[in-house]
Amino acid sequence: MSTKKQKTAFFTEDVTDALRCADKFNAASGASPQNRAATIISKSIDFMYTHRDAIQKGGFIEFGSAWSGPSRLLDKDIAREVANKKTSTDQIAGDFDIALTVTDQKKLSSIRECFKLTSDKQAGRLAVQIYTDMLGSLWQGNGFRLTDTNDREHKLDIKKIKSGLTFRY
Repeated sequence: MSTKKQKTAFFTEDVTDALRCADKFNAASGASPQNRAATIISKSIDFMYTHRDAIQKGGFIEFGSAWSGPSRLLDKDIAREVANKKTSTDQIAGDFDIALTVTDQKKLSSIRECFKLTSDKQAGRLAVQIYTDMLGSLWQGNGFRLTDTNDREHKLDIKKIKSGLTFRY
């Protein structure tokens, strides 16, 4: 993995959500708040990058429990809706620069191109919001699955998602 880093602008609200998630799940990432947020952002980019093609081609990710049944976390339409969401915090607070590895920056650009978004900030919003929603749902004990375009179901690698995080129930 590349160790060279470059600054990338993210919406302040997304950085705040990543930091809140890092604190909740005790992300093993160092002492500074910026490093903790960057760890969650990097994990979220990696998750979205891994599943971007399946989602773009019509697949979807669902979560659920025995009580509630399945609910959609991510599909093509949800991805565009989340990425294009504007909040008042975005207008007031502006952007926040996070140092990403070159590899993560390339993955972020690939997510942007795959979903036809106008900026890497939108791709960052998509990755962070979906990942933090997923971690919250995992914390509640829900399961996840990816359904591809041929209606084949695949379990998501929850161990990889939870790596480096502490889930205190």
